[in-house]
Amino acid sequence: MKRTCKKCGVEKDIEEFVKVRLCRFGRSYRCKECESKIHGIYHNKNKERILEYRRQYYNKNKEQVSEYNRLYRAENKEQVSEHNRLYRAENKEQVSEYQRLYRAEKKELISEHHRNDTKNLSDSYVKQQITQRSNLKTSDITQEMIELKREILQYKRIEKELKNVINS
Repeated sequence: MKRTCKKCGVEKDIEEFVKVRLCRFGRSYRCKECESKIHGIYHNKNKERILEYRRQYYNKNKEQVSEYNRLYRAENKEQVSEHNRLYRAENKEQVSEYQRLYRAEKKELISEHHRNDTKNLSDSYVKQQITQRSNLKTSDITQEMIELKREILQYKRIEKELKNVINS
């Protein structure tokens, strides 16, 4: 079935029109392309108003938005990681500048987390120890390997403490 767009006047297939229940055939009188242009113009004219509305909505619904985002990232892990990888590749300077500023601002907090990870032998710390001393990638490291390395590190710490007690 064909329909003529009221905006551009081009005859197109009915599937190229936005779905609108109230219109004839359940489709808009403007094609998706024209609707997109109209939406873009509106968005550019009302950018500040739209941003303020989004800010207010987020502040009122923080928990729901956070939960939605968490579920989305969990269900679309590969797409999200690919998007993040591409973003970091295209914006290397911005990302490194942000990281540099973040580390400078949160230096003490980062040091505290590192001390806790080291003290408690967290999974991330143990993975780091494994990758530093081998050619394995973090994705290749199994939970069993982490547990074994954690035991080894605990034994080394005990050994070091005993040597300190003996020497003092």
